Parts: sequence; C-alpha cells; structure tokens
Amino acid sequence: MAFRNHQELEVTVIAVAPAGAKVEAGREAGFIDRAKHPSWWDESAAPPQVGDRLHVVVLDASREPPRLSALQRDIDVARRLRDAAPEFPVCEPLTNTRSSCAPWTTP
Repeated sequence: MAFRNHQELEVTVIAVAPAGAKVEAGREAGFIDRAKHPSWWDESAAPPQVGDRLHVVVLDASREPPRLSALQRDIDVARRLRDAAPEFPVCEPLTNTRSSCAPWTTP
C-alpha cells in the first residue's frame, strides 16, 4: 500500500526519538515529526510510545519516509481538500504529471 497525500490512516508507533516517531501502517513506514503530534502542543497529551495506535493524515507521500501528522487541524485540512475537489485524484507533487492523474475534468 503506497501512501497518498491527504489520505487518513490508522498507524502503530514502532519507534520514538527526540525528533519524532516512526510509525507503520500495514507494511509501510512513515514518520511523525514531534511538532505534528498533539503532545508537542498540549501538556495534557501523552507523548507517543511504542505500540500506540494513532489516527493520522499523510502530509507528504513523496518524502522518504512519508511525513504524517496526528494533529486534528491537519486532518481537518486534508478533509476539506478532499471534499473541495472530489473529481480530482490526489497526486504526489513533482512525481505525477497532468496526464498521469487522469481523469481530469475541464470547466
């Protein structure tokens, strides 16, 4: 399963470091920067621990590993982006061209 930008996923934390958390969804790995986890912004939120299950959104599927966010505001933005143009597929930046992201609708 390849991640797509703005996709929502359930992931499991498999490693934690000062910079953030490595997570896994199926057999695909991703990374959540510490600033994209609720504990960075809210003292009452527990920091990530190995084994935690999180609901996340894909911010940048083209990075290695893909960058994810567990912040509700990022999840809300992704939902608005998906809802705003449902006829357009989600294309990774710099990797797909207009023709590879068909079908395109024209005004």
